[in-house]
Amino acid sequence: MIRIGCIFNAIAAGGFMSLEYVNSVQIFHNSKFSVQFSWALDFVQELFKGLLLDWFGSVVGLLISSFLSYLVGYQGPFAFCEKVMKQRKKSMVMNKEMVIGFQANDFYQIQNDDFEIMRNNQIVEIELSDKNGKKQKEETVFKLRSKIERVDTENDLDDKSINVDIVKDIEDSPRAESLMNNSGLIIDDQNDKLETSIPKDRVHYLHILQSPRGLMACLDIILCCQMFTFCDTSLPYYLEEEFGFNPSIVCLVFVAQSIAFVITCLFASKLTKRFNLMLCIIIAQVIQGVSAQLIGPNQMIQLPKLYWLTILGLLINGGASSMTIIPPYKQLEIALFEFKGKNFDHEAIKDTVSGGFNALYDLGATTGPVFGYYVTALTDFTFTSNLQGYLLFFVSLIQLLFFYIPEKLEENRNKVIKIKPTTIASEQNLREQDIKRLQQRMKDQIDRQINMTQ
Repeated sequence: MIRIGCIFNAIAAGGFMSLEYVNSVQIFHNSKFSVQFSWALDFVQELFKGLLLDWFGSVVGLLISSFLSYLVGYQGPFAFCEKVMKQRKKSMVMNKEMVIGFQANDFYQIQNDDFEIMRNNQIVEIELSDKNGKKQKEETVFKLRSKIERVDTENDLDDKSINVDIVKDIEDSPRAESLMNNSGLIIDDQNDKLETSIPKDRVHYLHILQSPRGLMACLDIILCCQMFTFCDTSLPYYLEEEFGFNPSIVCLVFVAQSIAFVITCLFASKLTKRFNLMLCIIIAQVIQGVSAQLIGPNQMIQLPKLYWLTILGLLINGGASSMTIIPPYKQLEIALFEFKGKNFDHEAIKDTVSGGFNALYDLGATTGPVFGYYVTALTDFTFTSNLQGYLLFFVSLIQLLFFYIPEKLEENRNKVIKIKPTTIASEQNLREQDIKRLQQRMKDQIDRQINMTQ
């Protein structure tokens, strides 16, 4: 895919050079379509300049990845890191299983030895207690053995309750406790083995669009990238016409948006873990809509055309963009995990979401400059910026009314009808206690009969 991208970018570079040649030919400027031609030529040249920058980045990325792949091997650097982490996880799981298995085997062996010694001692005492009554001795031994076998049968039937006690004793040991506190790798490994035994469905990109949550996440990503790039082809002309800025000052104005985005990206993941993802997206889109009214000062509310208002709007937009580009990625994953009637593989979901996210990101980065240039050519820059803000307000309102509020109502309804887990736990504890009492009662009866025979 990288090679194909480089080929297309090389074609774009050739087209850009041909346009430069066409622009230098005087015959095209003497035609009756000179105005339309020059307008379209300027627009296409701006697009090709962006493609040239993208081409340079693609070439550099190809060289770096090829160099690392040559050093590491055919798997590449990222696959190599993943393989190392999986190997480390596998070794930790094997060590932990050996320790837990050793503890469990010791416990089972001790329990079996104690019970066997008790049973042998009881039989020996019975044989020594009555030397003259062979018939009475045989009957007593037969009864005791049958009751002991009955106790063993009940223990086998109640193996789950016994296993619970054994696991508790194992977990109390210092070696097992230290391992259990370090990680939950055994549970994860067992879940992975269980999941691999179940057939998985194939994941398609259409599954994302079939989910309402996934469809809105796609729209969020496109709008975020469009908001970030719509002023690339129109803001320089606005700054030059209104304030007389030269290209060096225009570059500094554009830097404000990127700096704010980089800073807030460091905190976006922490905020999304503490708050609802949909709520984060809605609030961030409202903030972006407000920033759009500042980038191109809204004349309906009589904002003055000041350059510092435009810079402030770019700063606000860059800071809010991290909250409208990171949470939708997680929303795409949730949409596939919650897809009804399908059992998708987790790794396949991550790969599909990663590919879809990159495609949507590039789509928004493409529609942004096109939207900004053509709407600005038909109207002006301030109206284009305000219109982009209105789109963000509209999408945030849809998500609030049709997604966030219904989800919160459903959560509150489930809390009311949800069965308390303490009730189930208490019933299970009572059942375990009844089994222990029954076992103790049987052992007491055996002890009394042994004492009577003596």
